Amino acid sequence: MARHPKATTAAINAATLLMAFNQEIESVANNVRNGNWQSIPKDLLATGTGISNGHIDSTQAAISVASKVGAYAFNKIAKHFAKFKVM
Repeated sequence: MARHPKATTAAINAATLLMAFNQEIESVANNVRNGNWQSIPKDLLATGTGISNGHIDSTQAAISVASKVGAYAFNKIAKHFAKFKVM
């Protein structure tokens, strides 16, 4: 990681965060757009973990985990390729 500039690392990390938390970001944006400020924490929990009103939505939980695993893989692969010099 020491071979590539800080700006490249910051860009990769920012893209990783957007990929990992895309559903949570969308949930907050929808609530802000609709003026539902009070439901943001509840919706974040439901979107991020699949737990809503005491019930577990396994599909939502699987999508959330897949987003985070995919983002982690993207981060590692992007940082690996960022080490190479571009001519």
